[in-house]
Amino acid sequence: MAQLLVADFLPPVWLPDERTRMLRRQVVRRRPPVSDLFGRTGRTWLAHLDLPADEQQAVGALLRQLDFHGEELGLVDGELAREALGDRSRDG
Repeated sequence: MAQLLVADFLPPVWLPDERTRMLRRQVVRRRPPVSDLFGRTGRTWLAHLDLPADEQQAVGALLRQLDFHGEELGLVDGELAREALGDRSRDG
């Protein structure tokens, strides 16, 4: 391998710049852990469960956390959209 490198037979490797690495990290954060984090049907089902008060509170707290994470994903989506539009306007 070293001989190939010295003989310049190995092609150069492209390393992403910091901006590209940042965008890749954003895309990774964008991916939700599951495809549907409790849509309408799931929330309706949860609301109609006969649960003790403490468990109802826990479910409510968890749903609020899901809502928060959904809002955060929306912010990441906006950042990615701005970056994508910015890239397009620079190229064209």
